[in-house]
Amino acid sequence: MTNDGYFFHTSPKEWNLAKLFILQDKQNTFQSFEELLDAVAKDLLRIEKKQSSLKEYIQTNMQLIQELKRMSCLHRRDPRITNNVSVKKIADTLNNNGEFNVVKNAESSTKRKEREYESDDNPYMRSPTHHPTTEEAPVPYEEYKRAAELPNQLVLTHGKKQYIINTPSRSKGSPHRPKFTKSHVESLQNYVIFATNALVTAENPIKAIYESNQEQEKGYRSLKTLGLYNETKDILEHIPFDNFPAFLWGRQSQATGKKAIIFTRIVKYALTSFHLLCSSEQSVSTNHERTFFVEYCIPGLLALSKTTNFLRFHWCEFELQAMKDVFMFENDFNMLKAPRRYLDALGKMHSLSSMESVLVEASSGGLQEDVVHTIEDSIKSIECATASLQTQAMRYKRASISTFKKLQVFSIHIIKNKMTLSTTMLNDPFTWSRIDLRSATIPTDWDDRICLMQYFELLAALMDGLEQDKIIEDRLKRENIHIDEYEGQSIEEYLALK
Repeated sequence: MTNDGYFFHTSPKEWNLAKLFILQDKQNTFQSFEELLDAVAKDLLRIEKKQSSLKEYIQTNMQLIQELKRMSCLHRRDPRITNNVSVKKIADTLNNNGEFNVVKNAESSTKRKEREYESDDNPYMRSPTHHPTTEEAPVPYEEYKRAAELPNQLVLTHGKKQYIINTPSRSKGSPHRPKFTKSHVESLQNYVIFATNALVTAENPIKAIYESNQEQEKGYRSLKTLGLYNETKDILEHIPFDNFPAFLWGRQSQATGKKAIIFTRIVKYALTSFHLLCSSEQSVSTNHERTFFVEYCIPGLLALSKTTNFLRFHWCEFELQAMKDVFMFENDFNMLKAPRRYLDALGKMHSLSSMESVLVEASSGGLQEDVVHTIEDSIKSIECATASLQTQAMRYKRASISTFKKLQVFSIHIIKNKMTLSTTMLNDPFTWSRIDLRSATIPTDWDDRICLMQYFELLAALMDGLEQDKIIEDRLKRENIHIDEYEGQSIEEYLALK
């Protein structure tokens, strides 16, 4: 087991090697303290490659590890210890009264020495002066609870193993959603206002927008607004698998209005593809991220782009132009120095600016989440969305700031079989807002097809957002060339652009 989880989920300012050494000693078997030091050093180097911004903290801890390894006492044997010395292990979980021993998390140094000194090959000085017995009294529960500092957890320790039982109310958010470490949140919170499933730092009105979207998701507001909730539900529940495409396309839709008719076609295209995927016995057989993304996610997005004609998608490792547009001035127009970001799918609006308005990242396949990849893509998604908005601000800098604040960049993050739709917008001259709009679990088995209702609600919400973006960008274009007059500050004045 590596220590990546500790370093990623603990703020660098709170890194404590002593605590980490104790934790690792309980969870892993090391032949020596030097071996433990080497393991932690290797993990620090891995973290540095993944997160270069932590270099200063990493170097400080690496220097400390090197100083520990040079300590002369670690290479000196205790002359009082002879080869025939043996140490009794801490014994059974049950005491003599048949009660369960709850062992205190913070083990004393004396007990640690007794437990670790088990052979004459151990090069470290130990002084086994006390031998605990099974008659030792269990630690009182309240004292143990204070020592562990985990009011929502029960931690039972036996030997080098820990067993953790959470209370039902101890929840850290839904799995397979965008993720940020504590150190990332600490850095981002002054620049991005979050209203998402795992993190809410926003106050009203941003928080109210997020809460409103959560209620809309539960009530399938977008599908119901189109008048397609009951029809879509009926299709999923009552059309049999055999000859499904024929029944689906031959079915007379009750949709009225241009938008509803268009979305009905999106549903039919996506369901036809899903039916084909379910024709095999094992729908998901590999954890490769692109396989799940191409088979289960692209069909609906492709249908959305082709039927609405709002945008065109570019698939699989397509470079974001906005990064070059934003950073070329900082690098004296040396484009080789500009950051390059590639996305699994990039939706460009059919407009004068070809705005990069939908950013899609798939961080894992359908079988197992790659948490490190999830964290990296979560950060990249915000980086790319804000760059896209910056590009539009520079392009329409003479337009109204009140209009620009309504412009959105949509991000879709697929983690395992979970899809999250988020939006990024300008909040004020110094911060952006990041809001979760919808989420959906994408089924891979025909018997679970009713879960596609969430997916279609997400696509309907995205279609609504893209339609609004098209209207907003048309307005920005007219305001920028002073065809339409407006009151208030321009983007250029509000953001102090040159």
